[in-house]
Amino acid sequence: MWIRWLHTLCALLLTLPLLAGCDEDLTDEDNNNGDPAAATGPVQTEALSGALHATTVDATDEAAWVHFRFTEGAQSGDEADGWDLAFRRFSIVTNGGVSGEGDVIVARLDADFDAVTEAPVEGYRYDAADGPDDDEVADSVFTDSASPWYAYDIATHTLSPADGVYVVRASSGEFFKVQLTGYYDEAGTSGHVAFQWAPVAAPASDPIIDETETPDPEPEPEPEPEPEPEPDPTGFDVVADTPGQWARLSLADGVIEGHDLSSGDWDVAFDGVSIRTNSGESGPGLAGAQAAPAEATWAETAAAPAEGYLEDVMVPLPGPPGSGEAPGNPALSEWYDYNIQTHMVAPKPGFFFVRGADGETTAKLQILDYVGSTFTVRVEIVPTEGDQ
Repeated sequence: MWIRWLHTLCALLLTLPLLAGCDEDLTDEDNNNGDPAAATGPVQTEALSGALHATTVDATDEAAWVHFRFTEGAQSGDEADGWDLAFRRFSIVTNGGVSGEGDVIVARLDADFDAVTEAPVEGYRYDAADGPDDDEVADSVFTDSASPWYAYDIATHTLSPADGVYVVRASSGEFFKVQLTGYYDEAGTSGHVAFQWAPVAAPASDPIIDETETPDPEPEPEPEPEPEPEPDPTGFDVVADTPGQWARLSLADGVIEGHDLSSGDWDVAFDGVSIRTNSGESGPGLAGAQAAPAEATWAETAAAPAEGYLEDVMVPLPGPPGSGEAPGNPALSEWYDYNIQTHMVAPKPGFFFVRGADGETTAKLQILDYVGSTFTVRVEIVPTEGDQ
């Protein structure tokens, strides 16, 4: 299924190992007396025309940061004051604000790279404390959630540089313009961040820092108290990690052996993120499903509706528009939220009412978790309204 190979691709995207032989403490001598064109190791810099340089950073290690300084076009030790930018996978932070003591600031311009010859006066920001997102990386101008340095293509699951030019005041006090140019090496391996850069004239006056993003953010508010947990849900795992081999569930007996959807012994089946009921386009039974009202709670719901169950029809496959159709239950096809930043799937709040293949059994079904194509669900058979 589309989401499963998306997970596989994203896992590869995020876990390829860092190339061996990297030196975290390069000196000017290690880099041919500071000649950027001679830099070696995880930072490769080539002198182009004039003062223009092209640099590629091997940031494939998802745990270790690679630090870079403009004055040598080279890697800097991770504890050195002289580093300017640090790279880890697609994350970029700066030696300023919450990320370092180098007083580095960055401004983003919607401009042509060649047209930028002087640093702007306004628009600079320090790195700020990590905001409400799905990682623990400091918020920098490069990774601003509203306009990050990259664009994500949901159809191909790849990153490409977005438009924009960044002006950086380095830890040396000099100003440089930066434009991201790539994220993959010649073999198509991700985590190889490429950018071109060149020095620019200092601004006409002292740079103005955006006061909404300061090095010392206000303390975070006290977290709201956790809601009281509902009674212990007896959950069990349904493993649906083999394409085409549907993991079948009986409302009364739990997971059952076999993958044959033409039989009448199953009620609900799982494959990847797709869910079917034994009805309509999916099977010979009389099963069906419907979402519980948003205000309903599991603990206080003692019966299932007698009517309103949807049988299986042809529904769009998970993925971008145009991915095709397959049998599925329309009530259960919207069970998850997909996070485009982390490429993770998480169950939406709420639960469902499910009717069994016999057309009589009714139950509550809730998806508690989804990790690696394994569903954690809980099921409780309840009477139908009117039969209590």
